[in-house]
Amino acid sequence: MQDFATLLGNAVAEGMTKNQPKKKTFGQYTRERNAGRLKLTRTCFQNGFHLDEMNLSNKEIQGLNGIDHTGRYLDRFVQIIVREEGADAVVEIRYPCKSQDQRNEAATRFRSLEHLLEQVTAAQDIERAEAAEVEEHKVAARRKFGDTKAYRDAVANAATK
Repeated sequence: MQDFATLLGNAVAEGMTKNQPKKKTFGQYTRERNAGRLKLTRTCFQNGFHLDEMNLSNKEIQGLNGIDHTGRYLDRFVQIIVREEGADAVVEIRYPCKSQDQRNEAATRFRSLEHLLEQVTAAQDIERAEAAEVEEHKVAARRKFGDTKAYRDAVANAATK
């Protein structure tokens, strides 16, 4: 009976040690956690609070990195400020959230930081497209200004001499 108890005890102990997960060091844990993770290109704040990239998803980081200029969005409810602070660039996202009514208003406009950033980057893409169109129109108007028959004749005469 004693041999059976010893044999059973040894088998249980061996099974427990065999099925234990391998221990990880803190460095291994952080390397696994950071694998495939995006990095913030600038320091970011939301209503005065620093946004730490370890607490943000990749979509949120991508949205924050996609913001490129200052403006007011979502019917002037959200203010985005992009500024230089010494050698560093800083992005600030501001919207009213002091009272419960303001927080409810924010909840009707966006569900999360990710949703807010999607809307802001979409609006900035539209603004960039409009600015490019205006710039293209200005360049075309400048070309038209100097393009007359007399100018073309003078350039042709100068080229032949």
